[in-house]
Order: sequence, then structure tokens, then C-alpha cells
Amino acid sequence: MIEWIQSTFLIERLYGITFYCLAVYIGFNSIKKNNVNIGLWLTLALLVILSFFYIPGKDADLVRIREMTAHWSEFTFEWAMVNKVFTSTVPVAYFMYFVVAKIGVPGLLPAISAFIFYANVFHIIKTLHDDRKCNNKVLATNFLLFMAVGAFVEVISGIRCFMALSIVARFAYDEYRNKQVFLLYLPFYIIASLTHPLALALSIFWIVFSTFRSIKLSRTKFLISILSFIALAIAGTVLGWSYIYNMLTKTEKYIDNNFYAYLWEYVIGAFQLLAYAFFIIKTWKTKKTALYVFSVILMLVMAGFCFEYSIFHRLATALSIFMIPVIATTDYEQYGIATRHIQWFAIIVLLLACARGNLCGFKFFVLS
Repeated sequence: MIEWIQSTFLIERLYGITFYCLAVYIGFNSIKKNNVNIGLWLTLALLVILSFFYIPGKDADLVRIREMTAHWSEFTFEWAMVNKVFTSTVPVAYFMYFVVAKIGVPGLLPAISAFIFYANVFHIIKTLHDDRKCNNKVLATNFLLFMAVGAFVEVISGIRCFMALSIVARFAYDEYRNKQVFLLYLPFYIIASLTHPLALALSIFWIVFSTFRSIKLSRTKFLISILSFIALAIAGTVLGWSYIYNMLTKTEKYIDNNFYAYLWEYVIGAFQLLAYAFFIIKTWKTKKTALYVFSVILMLVMAGFCFEYSIFHRLATALSIFMIPVIATTDYEQYGIATRHIQWFAIIVLLLACARGNLCGFKFFVLS
């Protein structure tokens, strides 16, 4: 028994799951009691601390990154720029790897990834509160639903993908919230695209959608969007087509290749998709916002990639971020979707994630 406990890291996993659930409870309870800022900051702090001391599994991307960058601290900044950053299709990621390797603190990389990802998501929740778009109970339920899926381990073990997707989702929401055109937020979409190829696909998807969305804003903004889109296409073709081509090729390969699959993550993803589909069906007669329509389209794309695990699972997380403002601003009671039912659904998914989902792979420290 003792050998089995040690070999499975059962105690370490239980500590990790316990502290994660504690962070979720603190955030949920604080938001419910209108202490939104305090709750989100405490949750963010706990998640970053957990990330810093995370012990990755041998197959995690974080392990490969650490092995790759083990000796980078010996090299100069110029060497990194010439040999790694400028030769990669994801230069932002390699720049971050080099800086962390130069500092020499291994736990900093997952901590940065967790901070960026959850800071982006919590920004959306905070602005919904500040804009008085929904009551605290609904906002707390949205927080619980998002956190229950347990994407935490992939955020801190995969480093690039979820962090990049959160950047796209956060600034797409800001663009929608502020009724602006995509041109103002283009630098952030570019940063995300230069971090992970799937973020490039999501950015292009949003920019095309945003261009058509701007028709309802004003003629001036629609004209700016169209001209910006054309200028962006021409600039990309003339100035950096070879680089963009390489990025698109890598994105296509990433989409075409199903590297691995995990049954229980499929189950959780299916739960998510069914829950969101149920929500859309129940609220289809409401006045549809741009984010509502985009989320529906993204949901259909996600369903189309149901046999491609790496895409299906990651798009599920991107969709869950976009769905936060969509669900939060809908009248639950009017359309028969009780908040308490969603809370119970979130708790069931959280238990599944803790038992057989991603969270069961989280080790806070190692005793032996």
C-alpha cells in the first residue's frame, strides 16, 4: 500500500487538488458576497504560488522546455535573438523561455503562464462586475463553472497554448466591450499569434468576424475595419509572406495532427459542449450579442474537431472564456436556466476533473 501511494504520488496530488479547490472556493464565495476584487486577487495569488512549486510529469511540455533551455543561461541575449527567437515561428514564446532560463528560477515559467492566463480571465469577470452587467450570484456561478473544468494543469505544463488563447479572448472581449475595431487591439493578437499557432487561427477567426461585426457599430468604424483588414492582408503578403506562410503551415500541421487523446478529458469536454449547447438552445430567442454569435460559431467549430483531441480540448477552453460574458449577461430565470442547476453541474465536473481529469495530474510537491 505504501509503495502504491508513493508510486502514484497520491498524497502530493491530494495536496494539489485541495489547494486548487480552496482557491476556487475563496473566489466563488468572495464574488458571491460582492468582494470581487479581493476574491479574484486571492485566487490569482494562490494559483500562481501553486504554479511556482508545480512538479510536472515526465511527458509534460514544461519538462521538454526545461531540458531544451538547461544551458541557455550561458549564452548572450544576442545569441538568443539570432539563433532562437528570430528563427522561430513562435518568437514570443522563445523569448520568454530565454529570459526565464537567464534568471535561473525554474518555477517562474509556469507561474508566469498561470498569471497571464488567469489575469486575462479574471479581467473579464471584473469588468462584468464593474459594468453592472449581472448580479453577484450569477457572476460567482460563472467563475465556478469556468474553474471547475480544471484547465489549470495544462496552463502550467503546456505553457504556451492556453496563455496565448487567453490573450486573444481577453482583448476580443475588450474590443467588443469598448465598441472598437480590431485595429486597436491588433498588437495583442499578434503577440498571441507569435506565442502559439492555434492562437493565430483563433485571431484570424476573430478578426474576420470582427470586420463583419463592425457593420453594426458605425459606417466609419466599418470602413476603418475593412481598410485595416485589406491593409493587413497586403502588408502580410508583401512584407512578411514567407514568415506568415510558415506560421500558417505550422498551424495547419498542428490542426491536422492528433498527437494524443485522453478519454476523461474528452468526457469533460463533452460535458462542456452539452452544457453550452443546452444554454444556447434555451436562450436562442434572446437578443443575440456579437459574442453570443461568435461563441455559437466557435462551438460548432469545436464540435467539428471532436475527433482531433488536441484541438477539441483547447478550443473548449477558449470557448469557456468567451462564454463567461455571454452566460453572465443572460436572464437565467426568464429562460428556465436556474443558477443552482449550473452550480451543481459545475461541482460534478469539478469532482470529475479532480478524480480523473487534468487536476488529478497536479502535484504540489514531492515527498519522496
